[in-house]
Amino acid sequence: NLEYTTQMNGLSSECSIMRLDWHACLSPLFRPSMQYDVVIGSDVIYYKEDAEALVAAIITHTSPTGVFYLMNRRGRPGLSQVMDLLRLHGTVEEEEYTLVNNYDSTPLLFASFRPSPKP
Repeated sequence: NLEYTTQMNGLSSECSIMRLDWHACLSPLFRPSMQYDVVIGSDVIYYKEDAEALVAAIITHTSPTGVFYLMNRRGRPGLSQVMDLLRLHGTVEEEEYTLVNNYDSTPLLFASFRPSPKP
């Protein structure tokens, strides 16, 4: 689905898509194959138990001068934990939006994270 969307928008040569085991990023021995200047996550947290692993994946894959962007439904279990953990490692900015259609409305969080400089 994501690969198809990337191709349809002519971005195949400009970005990469990968599956990632967040929990592997918790290991002190874990080293990412690459760090990225821009990392994007959309609707990625559903369980409190995964918050620490998700943050480990974000931190290890975002370059020191990079940025992580997140769009996620407000109220998902684990979202507040993710935001709190990210704040321990850098600067977080948040904006709230509401997606409205004929039947419902969905509160959304758009956030950006920039890692703190390493000493």
